[in-house]
Amino acid sequence: MFVDYKFSKYLIHHKKTYNSYFSDFQMGLMDYIQKGLVKFSKFQRENLFLMIIIILLVTGFFAIGITRVEIESDFDELNPKELPVTKLDRRVSKMFGTSEGIVILVEIDDEIDSDNIPVDIREPEVIEFLVRLENNLREESIIEDVRGLSNVFTQAGMPVPPSLDGVKNILSQVPEIGQAISSDYSFTVIFISANIGSENEKIKSANSRIDEIIRLSTPPSGIKTTVTGDPALGSLLFDLLISDAFRVLILASIFIFILLIITERSLRRSAVIMIPLMFGLSWTLGILGWLGIPITVGTAGLSAMLLGLGVEYSIFLNARFKEESKKRNVEESLELAVSNIGTSVLSSGGTTAIGFFALAFSIFPVLSDLGISLGSGILMLLAATIGVGPVVVLMDDKIFNFFENVNSKRTVVKKDDKKKKQDSFLQKIFLGYGRFVSRNALLVFILTLIFTFIMFFGLQQIKQTDFDFETVLPNDLKELQAFFKIEDEFGETSGIKVYIYLDPAYTDSDEPVDIRDERVLRYIDILTEKSRNLDYSVSVSSVSEVIKSEYGMIIDKDAIDKEVFDSAKDLINSDYTGTFISINLDERAEDDSQEVVRQVNEIIENTEKPSGIEARTIGALAVVVEQNNVIGPDSSKTSLISLVLIIIFLYILTRSIRSTFLPLTTVILGVIWTLGVVGFARVPFNSITSSVITMTIGIGIDFGLQLMNRYDYELRFYDKKKAMEVSIGNLLFPMISTVIAALVGFRAMNLGDLKLMADLGTTISIAITVSMLASVTGVASLMVLLQRKKRVRKNIQITVKKLKRKKPSKRLVK
Repeated sequence: MFVDYKFSKYLIHHKKTYNSYFSDFQMGLMDYIQKGLVKFSKFQRENLFLMIIIILLVTGFFAIGITRVEIESDFDELNPKELPVTKLDRRVSKMFGTSEGIVILVEIDDEIDSDNIPVDIREPEVIEFLVRLENNLREESIIEDVRGLSNVFTQAGMPVPPSLDGVKNILSQVPEIGQAISSDYSFTVIFISANIGSENEKIKSANSRIDEIIRLSTPPSGIKTTVTGDPALGSLLFDLLISDAFRVLILASIFIFILLIITERSLRRSAVIMIPLMFGLSWTLGILGWLGIPITVGTAGLSAMLLGLGVEYSIFLNARFKEESKKRNVEESLELAVSNIGTSVLSSGGTTAIGFFALAFSIFPVLSDLGISLGSGILMLLAATIGVGPVVVLMDDKIFNFFENVNSKRTVVKKDDKKKKQDSFLQKIFLGYGRFVSRNALLVFILTLIFTFIMFFGLQQIKQTDFDFETVLPNDLKELQAFFKIEDEFGETSGIKVYIYLDPAYTDSDEPVDIRDERVLRYIDILTEKSRNLDYSVSVSSVSEVIKSEYGMIIDKDAIDKEVFDSAKDLINSDYTGTFISINLDERAEDDSQEVVRQVNEIIENTEKPSGIEARTIGALAVVVEQNNVIGPDSSKTSLISLVLIIIFLYILTRSIRSTFLPLTTVILGVIWTLGVVGFARVPFNSITSSVITMTIGIGIDFGLQLMNRYDYELRFYDKKKAMEVSIGNLLFPMISTVIAALVGFRAMNLGDLKLMADLGTTISIAITVSMLASVTGVASLMVLLQRKKRVRKNIQITVKKLKRKKPSKRLVK
């Protein structure tokens, strides 16, 4: 995440020996990367206006891609599609037409204090309104079916009685009406089946038309209505994704820009740092559009995350340029800055990008898209830092250099002198901490182990949460509150189903070929009765219950009237090849979902079924359980892939086993500490926030890598304790600065309306903070403990003597 730009300061005056030092220090591809950046920097300097044209053309290409970016608010598209229960549940939902349903909550407005408003939702004037509303809805071409309290009167063609007692008498003869009216008679529900698809514009158009129909149906005074359901909530999520994406981007940019002004003490230099970031973000959105990756609840905070992670690249490039420009002209300073800082930036950013790209192997589409988006974003920010950053610096020098005068230069010197004094004070503090760690390495390492052991207890406190509208949308939305009210009353979202269907393998046999076969109905009846004994079971509905309520027992299908099966059309499909048992559970079942699903599966396994018949558990609860069961293995898989890819990448760069594996200690501690803090802090943990494990690998390895590289360099001149003291003393400030900048970007995600985005920002903030702390405590102490006391000092002394004898070139001396 951060880059140390001081470690090669001593060597830049000795051009011939520098490459050998660098190759000795960062073996492998690093030397080739540095040489390539030197040539690229010269090309930028000599072809400035050509570079501007190239940058504008590239930006134009990505700008076209931005217009292709889509918003995805359908939860079904964000969850795994290949899980067996999920696939079957979707197939059944399409078969029974329950995948898209609009719900209208009609309730008594308890905020109105008047004697003239209804006190019972069954009042005749309310029923008359419901009848008018149903008739008006059925006239719309997109409306396929309307089910509710008014069906009792419209289907029978009877008028609404003038008294409440008359309405009660009629409704009492329809037991099923309890599924559409609350137990305290304060509200009722209208279920609408509509052919509106999943496009947001069609959903919004349908919702607007339904609102207009409700208004034209003239609801009585004291009655309020709310349109809710999955399509309505999905449309709200779509709007929030757009607003939050822009809001978080603007706020994160403002906060980071203010932070840069404070740290840089210059509006001009802050702008020079921010401009490449803006190019990098626009390129990222463009490549998402060209790749067809949508903006989802997982990627809505993408801009803030990238700003927090990528601002360091531009900061360090400009910091090195500023340092070198005190001794050289602009062109030479920029060449040195790009060649040295660019090399470290590419290796540092490469490890982070690999960690993110590993999420592409997740079975959760939302995590896969998040990983590709973040990985692509890091690469675009690296490209903008190396490609756009130097051009901006050169343009800044050409434009503003003319307006500088002697007085302003004197002012800058005074400010710089003041800043040097402050930096010297901080340097003493950081060196003091480094001295403590190096001299008390064993104590620090023991304390690290104790803290890690405590974090294991926090890790056990983590609880999986569902990935649904409740965990994503803000609770104060009236549509979501209506959804919760219906859910609490009727418990549909806490339900589980047993789907019974004909096994295609038996279609040519003499086994049942119709779900209405008496043997199948008796099997369904046995499952129904056993399901009543489940924990948290409230009610059970099945086709066998409908038949028993009509005939008192299960009989042969030929003796059953067709109207009886028609009345159970919501439980049995049109070709009679499948049916399901609907088990309604109370709200406690959600907290013990694993046990509920286990009990249902146990009932299915222990009940003998007719040949040619299969039974499977489906429903919202079963899908959630299956997804929760794969979150852990899926997270472990992506984490392992990330780890392996980073190990390969590091070994290719360094050609050293020690330099490859020692920084991984930061990853191990960072992951454990992150999960521990998440558990203790009760941060919601679901399929989205679980991705932080893989992210921590990409982020944490960066801290460990930079500390190890600096420590290896200092060992050339000091003993192992002094080397760690100097390393921490020089690295702690850029570490803290990087973490603060990242936290500013991540915390901006908490200012959006989407709860999930805030939870993700909190989790990543924890990860980056503890990873930094792990590197300067446990990892630093471990490096000291494992380092041999004697280093190859003789070779260093010989090399230093050679450097002293060698005269630097006249050009570099100038």
